[in-house]
Amino acid sequence: RMWTPAVLADGRSTRYGFGWAVWNYAGHAVVEHGGSVNGFTTANMRLPDDRIYVAVLSNCGGCADPRSLALTAATTLLGIPFDQRPIAAVPAAARERVAGSYRDEDGDVWVVSRDGDHLSVTAGRPFAAYPTSETTYVFRDSVRTLRFVDDSPGPIVAVEIDQGIGPVMRAVRVVN
Repeated sequence: RMWTPAVLADGRSTRYGFGWAVWNYAGHAVVEHGGSVNGFTTANMRLPDDRIYVAVLSNCGGCADPRSLALTAATTLLGIPFDQRPIAAVPAAARERVAGSYRDEDGDVWVVSRDGDHLSVTAGRPFAAYPTSETTYVFRDSVRTLRFVDDSPGPIVAVEIDQGIGPVMRAVRVVN
């Protein structure tokens, strides 16, 4: 049960077992657990079918994300490059259309702005998000994906934030 995802009452998968995140990367099963306290951060990642285990321990606040480092090490051992998601060229107007502020279920605000050929997304700290389509963007330093939801043919009304673990989070556009 530790590596079996629980299901929410609404039918969505939590992608969490008893304390472990359970997901899939490029066709490979992944179970992981990480955490942080008082300046220490860890990432423990297991690819059971591939017999790979990676542990990353850090006491460097603001350094590279241990989860990304663990996934980079695991994909190196698999012989596949980390993050093969293709980047698309999308018109500036498409990037401008998704720009704005979005409030998630926890009350946190995600500020999205156009920045050259990509988006700048600030949620605590700034991230660069690159388009794979006019409404889907990926973060190159993590497995996070943003999917902007439109009220076709109307404006963008929300963004779905998929962090690779846990349920997909939804943030609703804040009207200024």
